[in-house]
Parts: sequence; structure tokens; C-alpha cells
Amino acid sequence: MNRMRKIIAFLLEYVPEFPGVHFIMGRRRFVDLREKPSKVYRRKIVGKLLFASALLAGLFFFQLNQFLDRIVDEVERIQGQQKIVYLKPGDTPLKPLKKRYVILVLGKEQDNRTDTIILCHLMVDQKKINILSFPRDTRVSVKVNNEETLDKISHTFRWGGLDLMLKSLSDFYGVTVDHSALIDLKIFRKIVDTIGGVEVVVDKDLNYEDKSAALVINIKKGQQVLDGHNAEGFVRYRDEEGDLGRIQRQQKFISAFLNKLKSLRALNWDSIKLLGRLPRFLLNLHKDIDTDVGLDLFLKLAVGFSEFNMQNIHYKTIPGMGEYIYDFEQKKRISYFVTDPSAIEESRRWFLGQDQLSNNQGD
Repeated sequence: MNRMRKIIAFLLEYVPEFPGVHFIMGRRRFVDLREKPSKVYRRKIVGKLLFASALLAGLFFFQLNQFLDRIVDEVERIQGQQKIVYLKPGDTPLKPLKKRYVILVLGKEQDNRTDTIILCHLMVDQKKINILSFPRDTRVSVKVNNEETLDKISHTFRWGGLDLMLKSLSDFYGVTVDHSALIDLKIFRKIVDTIGGVEVVVDKDLNYEDKSAALVINIKKGQQVLDGHNAEGFVRYRDEEGDLGRIQRQQKFISAFLNKLKSLRALNWDSIKLLGRLPRFLLNLHKDIDTDVGLDLFLKLAVGFSEFNMQNIHYKTIPGMGEYIYDFEQKKRISYFVTDPSAIEESRRWFLGQDQLSNNQGD
């Protein structure tokens, strides 16, 4: 221990004192014969530690700024703001990135269930995001072993995993999915807790208990800051409105979650604490989420999101209605969410941003 103290003392001799530390400590720059040498020494050590801490903090934020600048440069390149790039001998040119991405986000629950099914269209060139939710009972065509049947979209993941889910959803909705992300409940809770909770206005008391699924929901009405556990209950709660009511709460939570992320740009102690661990958080988040989005693209889109205006993030649910349909094989009526081709076409035009394009051309 004494040896370690000597090493630290030796290193501190080469560190200047923090400017103004004498005033911070309530002392002035003159020798007070009434003071004990130990007090003067402690004040000197405090000054040096403050200087070292300020230096390390400055280096950290400099490196963070350099890191973010590189990603912002890539985002600007996506948006068509090309910059001159000087390549060294042997370097390969960077591949041009797409300006739009369709990403399927699935919320994984117990027993390999995916009750949360969301398509996101990231229009980086327009700084817009369209978010479309699919009720888990949405009736789609499913092809397994060259046999076609009609079943719930949520069942496709249980039958054939992500591949069958992607194929069935793409055939049903008529879009090509670029990437997917599967988030289980443990990771969801971790994300919410890491950013310090999410503030949501709860419309009514939410109470539910399912011991077999280890799910207990007890959330009071009013403005609440939901931690990871309560956020899970909020997005999973089902009432008399069924899946549509739950989707509305999910979309409400997503909006509040994105607002929380945007608020981190404000300069306050909470945002500084989070920004300090943001790079490691993003790296761990990418590692924890089951996704085919590469780390490079993941970081670029995460930083690019800071350029988006919340008014340009829109939410919808695929149009349709609940209906009981008799299944002759199971010999019983089954609840489905059904929609018609014309409604799907209109929804798809909105999702892809084609309705706005048509309106602009008409003007």
C-alpha cells in the first residue's frame, strides 16, 4: 500500500494544479503559518486530481466527438452530401449506402412467440420514418412444404422461424424487407433501464397477473416514468380492445421512447451521464439484439436518427377488423384480423412514401 502511495505521489508531481483550486477549497494563495502541513498537502493533491480528471474528461469527449463526426459524415453521404475522400494506396472505395431501409422489428416473448410485429421504413434521404404495426392475428397466406394455408402471422415464426415470417409478410404486404431485428423481453427491459426510464401518460389503471407467464402488471393511471419492468407490462397489457388496444399503447411507448432519446441532446447532468457511456451501450445493444444489421450501419443509423424531427415519425396499424372464421380442420371458429387487397394497397403506398409523392406530383 505504501509503495502504491509513493507511485501515485510521484506521478502527481508531474501534474499541474487545477486553476483556482485555492478559492474552491476556501483558501487564498499565501502561506498561512497556522495551517498544518497535512492540510496544505491535501489541498495540493485535490488540485492535481481535479486537473487530471478534467484532462481525462476532455480527452474522452474529444475521442467521442471524433467518433460521432465520422458517423455523421457517413450519414451525410447517405443523404447525398458527398465529400471528397482521399484514398491511400491499397484502400478500397466505400460502397454507396442506400437511402431507404425497410426493417422488421419483432418482440419475442415466451415459447418462441412474436406477438409484437412492426415494420419500419427509414427514409434517410427525407429524414422520415413510417412505422406500421401488424396485429398478431393478421390472417396471411403461409406456404410450408409446398402446401399453402391461411393462418395468423404470429404463427409463422413458431412454425418456420424468421425465414417463414419474412416470406409470409413480404408476400402478404408486397414489400421487400432489408433487415430484421429480434428483441426479447430481457433486452427490452435493459434498454429502458439504461436510458433512465421512459415518461408516459397512462390512460387508465393497468392490472393483470399471469403466474404461469411470470407476468404481473400493476401500473397506475396518470403521468408515469416507467422502468424496464413496468414498460414491459405497459406494452404487453391486453384489455377489452384486444390487440388493437395493445398496439396503440406500443406505438405510444415507442413515441415516448424516441422522445427520450432526442432529449439526450439537451445539456444536463442526466444526458451527460448517459452520453458518457453511450458508445459502449450502442456496442452492447448491437451485440444483444438478434439482428442482421451490421455494426457499421447500426451506428450510422443511430447517429443519423438525431437529425430526424419527431413530427416526421408517423405511426399506423394495418387496416382491417377482427372476425371469427370457422376452421373445418379444427372444427371451431377462430379469431382473425382480416383486411382486403384495396386497404393493403393504400397502406403500402403510405408506408413506402408513395402517397406523398403522388400528392406532390399533383400539385
